[in-house]
Amino acid sequence: MKSKTKKLFGTLNSIFYDNIIDLVNSGKDFAIDRTSLNSWTRKSLVDLVKSNSTDVKVKVVYFDIPKDVIIKRLADREAKTGKGIPKDVIEKQFENFEKPKLDEGFDSVEVVN
Repeated sequence: MKSKTKKLFGTLNSIFYDNIIDLVNSGKDFAIDRTSLNSWTRKSLVDLVKSNSTDVKVKVVYFDIPKDVIIKRLADREAKTGKGIPKDVIEKQFENFEKPKLDEGFDSVEVVN
C-alpha cells in the first residue's frame, strides 16, 4: 500500500472510530454496517464501544448466506452496474471469515438466513 493511501486509510479509520464514540456518548441507538471478517476486528470494535459506556448493549446481526449465493449476487451486480470485486479478493474474504460469537463481547448474536 502506498504511503498516501495508508495515511488516508488511517485518517478515515480515525474519523470512523471518533464518530462511533460520539454516537455512544449521545445515548442514541445506532448501527454499524461494516464487513468485519474476523473475531479480532469485531472484538476490538466492541471493546471500543463498551469502554465508552457501561450502559450500551451490542448486538451483531450476521447474514448467513451460502457462498454460491453471494458469488451469484456479486456477478449479477457486476453485470448490472459494472462494479465488481476481483475473484481473488472474494476468495481471500471467504478464507478469512469467522462467524461472530458471543465471546467477542456481544450481548446478543442474531443470525439471518
